[in-house]
Amino acid sequence: MDPVDDREGGMSHRTAYVLRLVDGSCWTMGKKWGDWYLAREGDRDRIVESILRDGMVVSDDRARDFVDTGFCRGLVLDFVTRRYRYFNRDDALQHGVGYVESAALRLASAPEWEGWEVGYAWGGREGLVEAVPEAGPVVAREAVEEGNPWTPYCPPGTAGSWTGIHSNGR
Repeated sequence: MDPVDDREGGMSHRTAYVLRLVDGSCWTMGKKWGDWYLAREGDRDRIVESILRDGMVVSDDRARDFVDTGFCRGLVLDFVTRRYRYFNRDDALQHGVGYVESAALRLASAPEWEGWEVGYAWGGREGLVEAVPEAGPVVAREAVEEGNPWTPYCPPGTAGSWTGIHSNGR
């Protein structure tokens, strides 16, 4: 098994991760059934440790086009800008905009995210690069082409944008 992705068994709920540390280094990882909604105390630290242990730097040749259309969930943790963005295609499709926005508000109010800008990534995989441009080579071109069936639902006026909510409602 590849140390950075569980590609056996199809596309079932694969989660893409992008991490940028304060030193500017940028990492990526993929995981089948991986966490993307980090609501519990310690979730952020656990995910960072996992990415640093099992992931790869985005400049690694293996990282090029790593995030393909098989990833339907993902997150960005950016310690430079103190942003946390996530997406889950199923939430947007099944529950709609109101549910997704209220879930992002609840998450942003958690003590763990004090001082962070937390929000849902309406742009899906494309948003990984939008949040951390250094991750550009990681996202496969077919994953961001218009009309791709795996592109998450984007309500009018939000395509390719993030819904950013500052922690604790700020």
